[in-house]
Amino acid sequence: MGERPAIVFVHGAGDSPAVWADVGKLVEAHGVDWHAVDLVALSGGRPCSIEEYAGLVVEEVETRDLDQVALAGHSMGSLITIEVGGRQPRWLGAVVPICVGYPMAVSEDLLTIARDDPTKAHQLIAKWSHDRAFFADHPEAIEAHAAAIAGVPEGTLADDLAACDAYGATLDRGREIDRPVTVVVAGNDRMVPPDAGRTVVDAIDGAAVVELAGVGHRVQAEAPEAVAEVLVVAAREAAAGV
Repeated sequence: MGERPAIVFVHGAGDSPAVWADVGKLVEAHGVDWHAVDLVALSGGRPCSIEEYAGLVVEEVETRDLDQVALAGHSMGSLITIEVGGRQPRWLGAVVPICVGYPMAVSEDLLTIARDDPTKAHQLIAKWSHDRAFFADHPEAIEAHAAAIAGVPEGTLADDLAACDAYGATLDRGREIDRPVTVVVAGNDRMVPPDAGRTVVDAIDGAAVVELAGVGHRVQAEAPEAVAEVLVVAAREAAAGV
């Protein structure tokens, strides 16, 4: 890696690296390199637990020969970043879990719908992932989100939601992180309640929290500039070994 600060992005359940495109452009404009991992490609499309995804992310970052990077993950990706952070890999400089929560339980109804009626699940998640006001003003963004979920291999969403529901080590792993942690909480998140994110903040010694008021779960679409601002600071601190 060169001297520029860098971020590694980890996407959420049933999502893809494309979700980070707008935020990536913004951080790049501030002199920060970015790399978005593709969990489907890394796993070969097989169902993975959060722990297994974390192992794949560690291997991928080491393959890219990165060092002192910030690791940022959204939703399911936030659980993966915390699991990685607890393992304390030598290349990790900072951890930024975005829309994380404990517990990150998924209702049995949604798990069933994701398995049995994926199209309906895509529409529901696209709707719930956005603040109601944003949903009203940007209906095209909701359709685009649903289409993006539909574009990943069949069964991925159901498998990923099950992995989130099964993962219970968020607080324990969080307490083991020995790098700077900044938790991003979306104030109007209907997928992961803000209080669940604050529970994670309270469990991690020295963790900072940034709350995005009036923003829904899909923060990359609703508040890309605010997210990028947090990430640029984290990447610079990571590169400096703060």
